[in-house]
Amino acid sequence: MKKTSMPYAGRALVAVLLAAGLMAAGPVMAQNCVDFQGINHCPVGQAALDVAASGNGLIVSGLGSEGNDGVASRFAPTVHWNAMLQVPTGSASQSFDLSSISGGESTSGLIVEPKNGRYRVKATFTGASEASTYSVLVYRDGVLQGALGGFSGDPNPPAQGGGKASTGLGLRNVSQQIALYVDGFYMGEIEDPWWIWLFDFSISSNGGGCNWGIALASAVSVSLPDGSELEGDEIRIQEEVRGDGHYPYLGFESIEIRGTSDSFAIRQELAEGSG
Repeated sequence: MKKTSMPYAGRALVAVLLAAGLMAAGPVMAQNCVDFQGINHCPVGQAALDVAASGNGLIVSGLGSEGNDGVASRFAPTVHWNAMLQVPTGSASQSFDLSSISGGESTSGLIVEPKNGRYRVKATFTGASEASTYSVLVYRDGVLQGALGGFSGDPNPPAQGGGKASTGLGLRNVSQQIALYVDGFYMGEIEDPWWIWLFDFSISSNGGGCNWGIALASAVSVSLPDGSELEGDEIRIQEEVRGDGHYPYLGFESIEIRGTSDSFAIRQELAEGSG
């Protein structure tokens, strides 16, 4: 599988982006919608939207602690979307809930939330005719370094105090003292939280499976359950579609992002391709 590059200049300056998925589409306020970078945005819940005076960001504020507030990006049916989010420095309690919307229904998502001094992240997919699992693929400079498959959306945390997950894929950036684990990602020992998040979502033309992407600012050490070590700067979370039924969604028309820590900003965003 070839890596699909995320189209952002100055990528080396961007810290890891994780995103989170909400599996039920919530209420979107019809009023107070704004346009930013050619995409219509409407507040979700009690959030407020404001384009920065410099024009280089859409500020999403008024987020409560329950995870019900955020923004819905709306566009013509598409198959690929990506964005750069920024959170205030020191927002270690920020959770994100991100979902794709197809035909008015949530079909895929990522969840990222602080837990016991770490961030937990898991993927969920609902569009296939049967319950689907997902694979995690690790790349460096566009070259596949390793992959593991058969994960479900249920997290499988590592033992308290860190270490490798009992199953899944572990990532560790020693300089930042951050660890990630998959089958539920875990990102641990948070001292200086990342404050730029870069991610993408797409639907493949082969079977209609959904894919999430996480870009890293630079290569990090990757530890596999068998003890082998990899280096990677991009992670792809790829749905494994099973069953003979027709995949009901071949595109999506909205991405909803909710947060829990006062505010965040969308700095760059792009939706492209025909759904």
